[in-house]
Amino acid sequence: MSTVGSDRNYTLEKYRTAVYTLAGRGPLRDRLIDAYASSATRAYPPKSGMGPPVDSELLDQIQNLHMRLNAVDAVGDEGTISSTINAMTDEELDQVAEEIVSITFQLARACNDD
Repeated sequence: MSTVGSDRNYTLEKYRTAVYTLAGRGPLRDRLIDAYASSATRAYPPKSGMGPPVDSELLDQIQNLHMRLNAVDAVGDEGTISSTINAMTDEELDQVAEEIVSITFQLARACNDD
């Protein structure tokens, strides 16, 4: 599997924080906005130079999630992430939450394999 210049440790740190936010209280929609906008989005575009790189397949998943969560133009004082998440169905919210957890577990496994 090929790798690209992205720091796996930094990315894991941001996604781990997003999972903790998802596990909190309140509506899933609000927790997703907080989790992604405040934590996971900081890992995109990828940072480099501080640790082992993220493999290209996982980086594609991260990029696809980023594109998915920035698909709707900003509305009013909302950013694109909030606008996108606010336009999602409950099923889509569940899928995004599962994707964030899945990416986090994959990053953790990759870090433990080193």
